Amino acid sequence: MRDQITTFATNLGTVLRLRTFSGTIVGDAGSYYDDQITWSLVAGPTYFSGIVQPVGNRGTDAFLRAQGRILDGDLKFYVPGNISTSGMAVVIGIGSPPPTTPREYHILEPGPVAIPYQDATIYTTVYGRYLQGGSLLPNI
Repeated sequence: MRDQITTFATNLGTVLRLRTFSGTIVGDAGSYYDDQITWSLVAGPTYFSGIVQPVGNRGTDAFLRAQGRILDGDLKFYVPGNISTSGMAVVIGIGSPPPTTPREYHILEPGPVAIPYQDATIYTTVYGRYLQGGSLLPNI
């Protein structure tokens, strides 16, 4: 099953790149409300084939829309199960090599949702919001 989905994503999918960052708060202890965060690349870029879709109006998408957790312009990414999508700040980009004006997306809550099949994760569903101007923090 995993091979079939991987073949499907490779043939019909989009090349995606994933980068993971860690953040360090710069400032005095206890005053984190408005202190600067310094981001450092810790992994990536990792390139893979995945499927990209706009968010829908049914099922989990409708539930997350009703909660205000995803918006009309957000995208849904289907990522192979062997690609790690967890971390402090994970950015998914579309295309390889990155275009001159890259499209970068920040992973939204509820975070990665693994789809298991026979004790293995076949793919992970991830919701992303476009990062205006390349900032790691999404415009909410």
